[in-house]
Amino acid sequence: PFTKIGSHYEFIVDSASEYMIKAGNNLVLDFKDSIALERKFPFLEKEIKKYRRISDFESTILAKNILLNANNLNISLNLKSSNSLSVIANKN
Repeated sequence: PFTKIGSHYEFIVDSASEYMIKAGNNLVLDFKDSIALERKFPFLEKEIKKYRRISDFESTILAKNILLNANNLNISLNLKSSNSLSVIANKN
């Protein structure tokens, strides 16, 4: 969703198709070691003159019910659940 406009880049989210993961009902991510859900800029931050925080945009994972289970969890993006959201980290 980064588009170069003149000498700068714009981050454009214009539809639900921009979800990284979209499940119609249940989404279960169950890993032994770790889960890292991150949305990083594809460019060095200094190359982008002005940007809004990722949290200003729509959710990047959408499901009716979401279950995340792992020893270590790193979540730095938006999750949206219409019914239930369960996050289980056994260590961190």
